[in-house]
Amino acid sequence: MKNQKKIFLKQSVAALAAAVMLSMCSAAAAEPEAEPASTANVQMLVPCGMPFGIKLFTNGVVVVGTADLETSSGMVNPPKEADVRIGDVIQTIDGKPVNSNEQLSKAILNCSGRSLNLGISRNGSKVIAKLSPVQSTGCYRAGLWVRDSAAGVGTLTYYDPNNGFFAGLGHGITDPDTKEIMPFGCGDIVPVTISGIQKGIYGNPGELQGYFSSDIP
Repeated sequence: MKNQKKIFLKQSVAALAAAVMLSMCSAAAAEPEAEPASTANVQMLVPCGMPFGIKLFTNGVVVVGTADLETSSGMVNPPKEADVRIGDVIQTIDGKPVNSNEQLSKAILNCSGRSLNLGISRNGSKVIAKLSPVQSTGCYRAGLWVRDSAAGVGTLTYYDPNNGFFAGLGHGITDPDTKEIMPFGCGDIVPVTISGIQKGIYGNPGELQGYFSSDIP
């Protein structure tokens, strides 16, 4: 009797294994044959990983602060009176494009007391502000603190020998005063000398520390 049970169990196991194999074969037969992959267009790039310096220039000048000015009639603040705000991007003066601190400063110094119409980009909208420079300490001033550029160190990720394009993993650059993304319009890359590396830790990304090679005396 025991031998019969053993034989029955062996036959049952064999039957189960056969059923499983049949199921697998049926499933395999039901699956359609995979089509050959199409040939992809392969773009050959040169991996780099070298550090480089970057100079970025804004599209306009960013207002990062205002100041009170001393005049013969007392303290005044021309930007506040004209409703020029921190974070505004001054893009034109009297309809003419402005892209540097020097251009804005020159227009203020040469205004001869005349008000200047500033074309401003503010939160995606275009506004016009009438700024009236005043005489203070012997020349015309406007009480504006502005920024037109930024600089840093990055890593070149790859170079495309076919068209000269290059790229590096990056991120938006926030102005330290306005806490907003800088509106850059163009930039340059320059050689850089690495002086140190700050290792990243949780919650605090690492960074390359260095200076532009052209600054070496």
